[in-house]
Amino acid sequence: MEPEHPELSSEQEVEDPTEPTRSEPPLKIGGVLILVAIGLILSLVQNLGIFLADLAPFREAQVWAQLTTPGSTAYHPYWKPVLLFELVSSSAFFGLNAVSVALFFRKQRVFPKFIVIVIPTIFILILVGYYLSGLIPAIAESPEYAKQSSVLIWRFVALHVWIPYFLISERVKKTFVT
Repeated sequence: MEPEHPELSSEQEVEDPTEPTRSEPPLKIGGVLILVAIGLILSLVQNLGIFLADLAPFREAQVWAQLTTPGSTAYHPYWKPVLLFELVSSSAFFGLNAVSVALFFRKQRVFPKFIVIVIPTIFILILVGYYLSGLIPAIAESPEYAKQSSVLIWRFVALHVWIPYFLISERVKKTFVT
């Protein structure tokens, strides 16, 4: 019986056609990845704005004191932990988003794995922030808070779309190779 590929010696390996070779240049960012690029840039701008807004209570001593001083009209014992959590999480969002943008546009091989970890991490931080904010009656009773629950549902659906895309897509495998 003859070998299946007689032209290959036993020392040669058969290349996997789904894996880009080092000699192949990476694919250009195209297809659905254009949407990803736009989303990453818009998210970066949005996260910078959220981070700057979350800094406001810390920059303005009067606002901080009004929210965190027992006896003041706006005081609630959860304001301090909520404000601190929001600042830390918005810093994390902005930092993770900036790293994602850099990895994406450099077409780094680690980008798909990184984004698959970042997407649920951000979702969990948003979910925790939503829960903590809901402990403050003034926030929980606001119309904005009620709208956030539908945003959380959309984000939950989106993470179940994007994670498999980054794990399975052939375009992703052939684009992020450096």
